[in-house]
Amino acid sequence: MAEVKEKFLKHEEVVEESDEIDLIDYVNVLWKWKGLIIGGTILCMVAAAVISLTMPNVYRATSLLLVSDPKFERTDFARLPSIDTYVAMIKSQAIARKVLEELGLNKPPYQIALESLINGMVSVAPIRGTTLIRIDVEYTDPEKARDIANAVAASASELNKALNEDEAVRSRDFLKAQLDEISLTLSKAEQELLAFKETSEIAVLKKEIDILLKEKETIEQGFTGEGKVGTQAGLLEIDRAIEEKNIVIDTLTKKLGSEKKILELSRSISNDSVMQDIVKETSNLPTSTLLGLQIKNEQVNPLYMELEPELVKTHYSLESLKARKVALIKDLESTEKRLIDLQKELAQREMKLENLTRAYELTKEIHKSLKQKFEEARLLVAAKTQELKIVDPAITPKSPIKPNRKANVFIAGAAGFMSLILLAFVLEYTFRYKTDRSIKSHLN
Repeated sequence: MAEVKEKFLKHEEVVEESDEIDLIDYVNVLWKWKGLIIGGTILCMVAAAVISLTMPNVYRATSLLLVSDPKFERTDFARLPSIDTYVAMIKSQAIARKVLEELGLNKPPYQIALESLINGMVSVAPIRGTTLIRIDVEYTDPEKARDIANAVAASASELNKALNEDEAVRSRDFLKAQLDEISLTLSKAEQELLAFKETSEIAVLKKEIDILLKEKETIEQGFTGEGKVGTQAGLLEIDRAIEEKNIVIDTLTKKLGSEKKILELSRSISNDSVMQDIVKETSNLPTSTLLGLQIKNEQVNPLYMELEPELVKTHYSLESLKARKVALIKDLESTEKRLIDLQKELAQREMKLENLTRAYELTKEIHKSLKQKFEEARLLVAAKTQELKIVDPAITPKSPIKPNRKANVFIAGAAGFMSLILLAFVLEYTFRYKTDRSIKSHLN
């Protein structure tokens, strides 16, 4: 037991220290499971062979269509269909339904569905760099595959011819209807444009706006003086003048408050001999008493009389400035409002005139283009368009394209071989893992 334990521990140390597994281990694993790998591979190949043998043979028939150019050169209004257009037409339900009915493939024993024919059996693709279209049909019956390929090609050629026979006529009639309609639209647009030009009075509006602009300039000059323009500056100047008048009024009011309107004057009678004589004649007072008398009189203060008119004048000037400011602002606002209204009206009328003119010019261009195209369509009524011609009808295929039995057997063998190798390593790992755990469990 000790020996086994020692060997096992040595084996673990070797495994832990080694970063790579020796190639001989792989060979030993493959050799150990060689029976499983070889037998399984053979079994896969046999199964693939059996399945391939039970699968029906599928044949492919191919026909070629040529998209021929028209004899007359087409113009831009009648651009030629692209190759992709013809490819889509060939794979249409109309052609598939016609082929099924012609060949009786929608009846027993075939019972081929419309979707199966379009999406599974028939494939259509252009050949790059050419105007050829390839039609491939895959079916279990080689003769039916040939018949279907030829029937699809013939039906596509007939359908294209039928569509092209009346293409130019329908194009001409369509253009004629469009031309008649656009002619009425052009006439209506022209009448609307002329009528609006007569009634819009755009020139009158522009003249009124010029007059209002001059009036506004005159009003602004009223704020700041002749030769100066600027509403804000003018208002500031008037406000400054009003403020100055208020300061002058305050100053004059204070001065008047400190002055008396009537001045009282007194003087001794002794200085007035005339008054002495009058008093003596009218009274019996002694001379000493008369000399003590005072004469009082009143007179208007000349400074007060000078300041009062100046104050009144300043008040009048202040009110004039305020009235002037209010009147100028009112006139300016009225003028600006009228100017804005006229400018809006002018802009609306000019925009409408521009829209009507643009609509008229656009309609005129469309009318000119349609008229030219209509004349070209009249010349192309008898012109031939592109044709689909069968250049290479399908023939009966001799060999099936699938199933490729050899390839199936080889692929199955290769896939089985690789899968079984992987399985062998998985089994070997599982076996060793269980063995190692069993030994560890036993040693513990």
